[in-house]
Amino acid sequence: MKALVLNAVHMEGTKKDTGKPYDFYQVSIASKFEPVALPNMNKTGFGVEVQQIPLSRDCFNKFGTFTLPCELDLVTDVVPRFGRMQTEVVDVRAVQKPHLQNAA
Repeated sequence: MKALVLNAVHMEGTKKDTGKPYDFYQVSIASKFEPVALPNMNKTGFGVEVQQIPLSRDCFNKFGTFTLPCELDLVTDVVPRFGRMQTEVVDVRAVQKPHLQNAA
């Protein structure tokens, strides 16, 4: 999935309310704004919005090889997380630019 990647983040600490530890990785991308119309909420706007996607611990340091923000090819997989299946970024690659052939 090609995406404009804004950042990759690792957060760890302790929840204030429960005292339980947390440790997670996520990547933030810019995605096209999508309006929402529900019986109890409407969301309208223009441009892009930030979307966070869970990130594999093993993939995190690969983002350090790129100058962010930039367009990257994110490889995802569905993995068990918190008792349910969830999409997670498991690899990242530079976007391959199309090669132009010589018009002879």
